[in-house]
Amino acid sequence: SLTDLANVLRHHLGREDLLDLAFEQLHELAEKLQDYFECKDMQAAYSVELGPRFIMLRLSPINVAKQCQQLFDAKTRWIFTSATLQVNRSLGHFATELGLSSAKQIILDSPFDYPNQAVFCVPRHLGKVGQSQHTVKQLVDVCVQAINAAQGRTFILFTSHQMLEQVASALQGKVAYPLLVQGQASKQSLLNKFRQLGNAVLLGTSSFWEGVDVRGKLLSCVIIDKLPFVSPDDALYKARAANAERQGLDPFSHISLPQAVISLKQGVGRLIRDEKDRGVLILCDNRIVNRAYGQAFINSLPPMQRTRDLDLALQFLKQIP
Repeated sequence: SLTDLANVLRHHLGREDLLDLAFEQLHELAEKLQDYFECKDMQAAYSVELGPRFIMLRLSPINVAKQCQQLFDAKTRWIFTSATLQVNRSLGHFATELGLSSAKQIILDSPFDYPNQAVFCVPRHLGKVGQSQHTVKQLVDVCVQAINAAQGRTFILFTSHQMLEQVASALQGKVAYPLLVQGQASKQSLLNKFRQLGNAVLLGTSSFWEGVDVRGKLLSCVIIDKLPFVSPDDALYKARAANAERQGLDPFSHISLPQAVISLKQGVGRLIRDEKDRGVLILCDNRIVNRAYGQAFINSLPPMQRTRDLDLALQFLKQIP
């Protein structure tokens, strides 16, 4: 149908700029859909992502390095910079993913005074992560205490839409601060409203883990429901895991863990945005403490003051004006 529509518009090219733009977009979209449905690329993973109000068809290369090698040449100099690239004090994962085996690497510490500006809390009393009613109740209880201590001014970041919806529903009537929930409006509209209100609570999933800059007293607390491991049923992960196994590599340590570390760092990065910010990060997932791989997360995070006592974290929040 899109191809037929593009063919109709083709006969009217040159009459109107917006019509010409619509033709180009339709033609491009039709080509992408054809590539997706024909499934001819054996070096790509095909997946369908279901959101609350969208369906995304994704075609992703299994090995990005092969495509990157077509870009890199001896005559061109490249510089890659990011606040979240290092994993366990190493840039090896990113370099390997792009096929940059001989690249010069340097890790520079942050100019922020994290030990004095921020507190990182993993509440001691939390049980096993999951989707059970008990888990939701525990998470909601932590959220209510933190929101009240911070007088709103809180981001609650989730790894799934299901948990977001359960917690959003449970928080209704339990806090006296405005609740802004992903899906109620566009991302930018929610962020603008968060800034305007000054005492709001924003609940969001992956799109709010990165590219969000709220500075100063407007944001004092970030709560993350659990470590952001990719689902083992994710089509792209399954394809890359199979590719890793063929090379004799462990998919968890070479793919799942580094990706989760980088994702967590992106979420954590919402809290401290400049030299004057102060705040509390609460991670409601004991695995970072009681699993061996948890040290990789801790080594990759900023050197915040750490505690397992929620009351100490709440006290720090209350002291932020």
